[in-house]
Amino acid sequence: MKEIGYYIGVVGCAVVLLFGIASIIYGVLQPAEFKQWGTYYGIWGIGCAIFGFMGLRMTKRKAKSYKVAGNLLLLIFGIGSAITMISMFIGPALMIISAIIGFKYS
Repeated sequence: MKEIGYYIGVVGCAVVLLFGIASIIYGVLQPAEFKQWGTYYGIWGIGCAIFGFMGLRMTKRKAKSYKVAGNLLLLIFGIGSAITMISMFIGPALMIISAIIGFKYS
């Protein structure tokens, strides 16, 4: 069950990353008034995905403190990406579910 939580987190981070890249591309194609917001949301999404991947990597360590810190990192950036509603809440929900499963089994 622990590995399922890890792979759910990988999928969630990948979805947030892809939607962040798409948001940057979409933001660049918009008129000048809306260009910066799409770019900001895209950068925020990519940052949350990268830190989410870092948290997932930390959960693979043997020490319990790394697992707890990695799950906390995943949870914080899952909630952070949910605030901007990047990826229509699918990716952040998967990241949060993965962190909860990780906390349960760490």
